[in-house]
Amino acid sequence: MGMKQVGAQVGLGAGVIGISLLLLGTTTHASEFGITKARADQDVSTYVHKTFANQVKVYHKIAPKLWPDNKDVNQYAMINDIDNKMFWMVTPTGKVSDLTEKQALSYGVQPEPYEGWFLAFAAHHKSGAFMAVNKDELTNTKRLVRYPHLGTYDLFITYAHEMFHGTEQEGWASPKKHDNPEQNEYLKHTDARRIRLQLQGKLRQGLQGNL
Repeated sequence: MGMKQVGAQVGLGAGVIGISLLLLGTTTHASEFGITKARADQDVSTYVHKTFANQVKVYHKIAPKLWPDNKDVNQYAMINDIDNKMFWMVTPTGKVSDLTEKQALSYGVQPEPYEGWFLAFAAHHKSGAFMAVNKDELTNTKRLVRYPHLGTYDLFITYAHEMFHGTEQEGWASPKKHDNPEQNEYLKHTDARRIRLQLQGKLRQGLQGNL
């Protein structure tokens, strides 16, 4: 089952398919408020071969059992190292092979020179996700803070999240009637909104040590 081809620059904090956080098995070394000194793979090649390929392998081992008739299975990943203009194909079993740029382009992908670029592909009897990353993302401390349980920038979150949209959500039926298309049912709940805002403010002050 392939994914509908669509390209986008994905926000690197994209929401996680719930189970993805349980799959990864990387070492946690978190310090105060999640500021991490954890290991980050220092180059894209190491990251793809050592970390990402294993995540893909682990995911696809259990994917058929995650929910009935899961279509989010047997999906490949093509990774583009923006800095070095290198390409790799990762199989659902976690095997990594080098691709020339010509081979990569034969899958109909459209590389872009910035991290976070995502494109679904389906060609040569393979379907999956094309994603771009660079070294700066691997060693970006602000990114690492967002995923302290992983100890590295996590492209797998983008992979799993976007595959889900392309394989499962694509087949969801749309309701014939939208009772509340503007999603404004809580506009009159002013007390609840005020209390929530106060709580957020107090949490922020607490984290900043201003209480």
